[in-house]
Amino acid sequence: PGYPRVTNTHVGLYNVQYMITQAGSYTLHIKKPFGVDEERYIRDAPFPFTLTAGPTEPESCTSKGDGLYRSEAGVVTKVTVEARDKFGNLRAIGGDPINAFAIHSEACESDGNGGCVLCTSSDALCAFAGRAVGTNKPLTVYADVEDKGNNDYILTYTITVSGIYSYSLRLNTTHIGGRTITRSPFPLQISPSSLDAGMSTVTGDGARLAQQNRRTEFFLWPRDQFGNSLAGSRERVRISLCSTDIVCPARSGTAFVTMKLYNKATGLFHDVNDKYETIIRQPDPAKGTPINVEVNAEADSSSSVVFSIPDLGDYEVTVNVNGIPIRGTPFNMSVFPADPDPFPYTSTVVRGDDVGVAGRKASGRLTVRNKY
Repeated sequence: PGYPRVTNTHVGLYNVQYMITQAGSYTLHIKKPFGVDEERYIRDAPFPFTLTAGPTEPESCTSKGDGLYRSEAGVVTKVTVEARDKFGNLRAIGGDPINAFAIHSEACESDGNGGCVLCTSSDALCAFAGRAVGTNKPLTVYADVEDKGNNDYILTYTITVSGIYSYSLRLNTTHIGGRTITRSPFPLQISPSSLDAGMSTVTGDGARLAQQNRRTEFFLWPRDQFGNSLAGSRERVRISLCSTDIVCPARSGTAFVTMKLYNKATGLFHDVNDKYETIIRQPDPAKGTPINVEVNAEADSSSSVVFSIPDLGDYEVTVNVNGIPIRGTPFNMSVFPADPDPFPYTSTVVRGDDVGVAGRKASGRLTVRNKY
């Protein structure tokens, strides 16, 4: 307030003070009284000058790009950070220590042996993420930073694990954009890629064990090329069963599943048919009893495969999606006599977490099994 300010030193000198917050090209006009109602420029005036931006202020920096909030697994994604001073002026040079990384909300950093790296007291990332010592270290993906030499920094990341991340953009250790509408950290959602039949899997006890003439089910998980479940995918895929010896034409948004069961004891293959199909089939003495299957979509993007098998024995089960064998197929399944009585020595417990935290609710799953 009060600028420009002129102070008379009374020795023939005048001190002129001014403050400008917007960078750019200016002209400084200095005049002195001449006569009664006239002013004239002093010698050499007006004076042109250029005002440049001040030091980079992280809270005033801005960022832009859809990649701040969303991307797809395996897609190279770029966002831009614009360096600004505390008044919001764009910087004219680079050299700022910008860094960026995304922390997954659930997935952990792999230890290379199927487990998770655990947080230690000296792990700065765990401390930043608020993870206690001994808990799983979160999966973290770092972005490459390209300094364009002006005010722009291009951040590039490629994430292959789908899910929700916290995407932090920082200058040194200070988050970018605290005084703007694009504030770090950003809620980043990575969607699965498109269906990759060869990476799809099955889970559930029904993929290993079944009781004779009893309802059995396992779950088929459509996955992308990185093994992500298609939950949250932009590509909605409906799983449908294609019966044995039926040609199922390709259909957008639909993946066709074919199954083949081979009884190792009898050496016979069993046709697998859609439970609701209307085709009348004649018995084939060269094959085992046909098996009717029902496929139902589940809310978690999996599909339950429901069936009952009339013949005892050990089976080899082959599952194809769109004609491509899924991961882990063929797998072995044993069909035992029906036995409704639980047996404690075969029942199992699966813990929800390897490490418990005092005062927090823990979870697990008890699977009651019979003697088979």
